[in-house]
Amino acid sequence: MPIFASAIISVILAVIGYFLGVRQTKKQALSKYIAETAGDLYPSLFSEIKEELELLDNYLEEPNITFNFRELDKVYSSGLERFIETHHKELFLKLDSFHKRIVPKFLELNSLFLHLWNNMFAIWSNYLEKSLPQEVVSESKNIAHDLSKSPNPYYIFPDLLNERFQEIRNKTEACILENTSHLYLEKAKRPFVIEGQNQVIGFDEISKFLIEKAEPRVKKVIATYRELKKQTDREVRQKLLPLIQEYISNPI
Repeated sequence: MPIFASAIISVILAVIGYFLGVRQTKKQALSKYIAETAGDLYPSLFSEIKEELELLDNYLEEPNITFNFRELDKVYSSGLERFIETHHKELFLKLDSFHKRIVPKFLELNSLFLHLWNNMFAIWSNYLEKSLPQEVVSESKNIAHDLSKSPNPYYIFPDLLNERFQEIRNKTEACILENTSHLYLEKAKRPFVIEGQNQVIGFDEISKFLIEKAEPRVKKVIATYRELKKQTDREVRQKLLPLIQEYISNPI
């Protein structure tokens, strides 16, 4: 082979080798970028979604929570959803569906319960002021507060959401007696007879009113919860979370 032709072939091979090397380096750099980004992003997303689902599982017993998806919000506010769409298309489709269709239901549940929680205190307090005997009417707000405002032995929102009506009746009576017993000498009498006026506190009527006034809002919370639970079990537990876990193990 002539020396000139051999030199040309050597140059061509060197150029090809160079570009192959550059391509390989770029491929390695891309693989590293994907692995590092996914390694930071996906575990935090997985943990957040899993934790919120666990709160949802126990929601009817512990409704005084606020659902938050801060890590998911950060993904969309920082543009990282484009990374997921580019490199893990299947995951993007399921995550985007979760973000657009299911997360708003969590926020709706937040809003519905807050509306229930904010409104019942005033309604119940006003009713108790009219329904309790004059001797104990001063305790109306305290009673309404214990029944509606904070987790305590007499807090009845979990019972409303689980339709435990007898428990509501029992807690209502116990709450009224606890808050008014200091006004009377006979603290443990059932039913509570008002001395001097021969009046009886109508625990059945009071608890029935509390339930009926809360019922429209409670039904909305329960219906939204049940639909959301169905969606998350089907779309998130069975599909989205396993897919995130798969890409945590094999991001490339």
